[in-house]
Amino acid sequence: MPRLSKYQKQFGEAIVTLANGGSVEGKRHIILDAKAGSGKTFTITHFMKYIPTSQRVVAVMFNKRNADDIQPKLPATGHCKAMTTHSLGNRVLVQNGGSRRLDDKKIFDILDGMQMSFAERMLRAPIKKMVSIAKAMGVVPEGYRGAYGLSPDSKETWDGIIDQYAIDFDESWQEEAAINYTRTALRLSIDMSAGRAGCIDFDDMLFLPVIMKMPFPKYDWVFIDEAQDLSPIQHEIVKRSVAGIGGHLVAVGDPNQAIYQFRGAASNSMARLKADMDAHEMPLSICYRCDKAIIREAKQIVPGIEWQEDRAEGTVDHGVGAEKWAAFTPESAILCPFNAPLVATAFRLIRQKIACRVLGRDIGQGLVKLLEKLQADTAKDAERKLDEYVNEEMGRLEGKENKIQLLLDKAETLRIFLEEAAPNETMDRIKASIESLFADDARGMLTLSTIHRSKGAEYSRVFLLKADALLATTTGKGDKVRKLLPWEIEQKRNLLYVGITRAQNQLTYLHEEDLDRL
Repeated sequence: MPRLSKYQKQFGEAIVTLANGGSVEGKRHIILDAKAGSGKTFTITHFMKYIPTSQRVVAVMFNKRNADDIQPKLPATGHCKAMTTHSLGNRVLVQNGGSRRLDDKKIFDILDGMQMSFAERMLRAPIKKMVSIAKAMGVVPEGYRGAYGLSPDSKETWDGIIDQYAIDFDESWQEEAAINYTRTALRLSIDMSAGRAGCIDFDDMLFLPVIMKMPFPKYDWVFIDEAQDLSPIQHEIVKRSVAGIGGHLVAVGDPNQAIYQFRGAASNSMARLKADMDAHEMPLSICYRCDKAIIREAKQIVPGIEWQEDRAEGTVDHGVGAEKWAAFTPESAILCPFNAPLVATAFRLIRQKIACRVLGRDIGQGLVKLLEKLQADTAKDAERKLDEYVNEEMGRLEGKENKIQLLLDKAETLRIFLEEAAPNETMDRIKASIESLFADDARGMLTLSTIHRSKGAEYSRVFLLKADALLATTTGKGDKVRKLLPWEIEQKRNLLYVGITRAQNQLTYLHEEDLDRL
């Protein structure tokens, strides 16, 4: 067994005290501020064995993969279970009315069934996003009988959603229309979920049990991982799962790794949990993943992170040295905020006979769908039609910088495949090229990944590509520049911190011009 740090010992003492009916600083809930690489999974699973088998324990994980990974590490006595908030919520749904049919296109189908003008139909994408965020916030349409919201159906709530998530509209009528259609879609969505014949989407697994005040199973202990990324509706699911008398919540996470606010995660999630539950906060600050030089780099963003005393020095470089292409080894990763530079780099590597994959099979599938939408016959024809498509979409998205950036990244990523192909290359061959480069697993070869997708991973050497983009405080070009919202700036700095702390021994800042010189 590894030697426990002072922070781990303090946490263990707190768990034992609570398990024996005591309190920690007069409180019965814990917020564990676990910095990157601090061994949080080992820490919580190690001390779970001190919880009596008579007490029910659930470890609520960020996704199914994490839940499957942690289950074998839990005590084998059977009183500890691992699941996600979605599986916890869906279990409540099943116990209160039977199983429902899952259809994640449910909201688009609802919108398709509404009577809308052509101009209003152009608002379907932002309406769907608003519906998803509203569900994550627990908004219920005003006057809906039998459902109880966490956030009011008010102008202030909708204005906050539109402002916080940068949902831009060209004209005032569009904003008003989008809010009205979102309210209607929410109402119809709740109606469609009723009974065994009901239809739900993934958002409903969290939304419905809370707004319908369905009874939740009660646990003596609820351990929640990645607590910094919980939405308000997930907060409520977690809190309702803690036994009212003698129950304990242990919320584990790192506020500086909060990078999913664009998906509806609550602002200051851990601070809100601490206040709501009157919890005692404890640190887990020592990073066991990264060498000292890398921790010094991370400290520029998060001063509270610490290195392990007997850790090696490690290196932080700017640009690849004399080893050139030989530096890109299978135990390394190239991380970037965007997909297009990763694909361009992947083709450079392939030409150097360096085996690599870009993580994200779903990204590849999205590119294939875009290629099919162009209805082209050859690579040259597809390039022309892609230009036309981008110009048309840019006009439609004018003023919506976040969406424009996503469009340009996706189009530029596809363009790289088209430029690599022969002018008369068929669409089937290009699709095959896309599908072969993108994968969900890159074991045994160099990994390329967006920083978002790399969260939870670690590599001996990390190359951070275009990291300077995460220090920007504006977006757009020319007369279309806008200041980033405070939460967007914070998310970018958090993303940089996540990227830095994926590196174990070597961190290299990389620019595309550096690759040109290799």
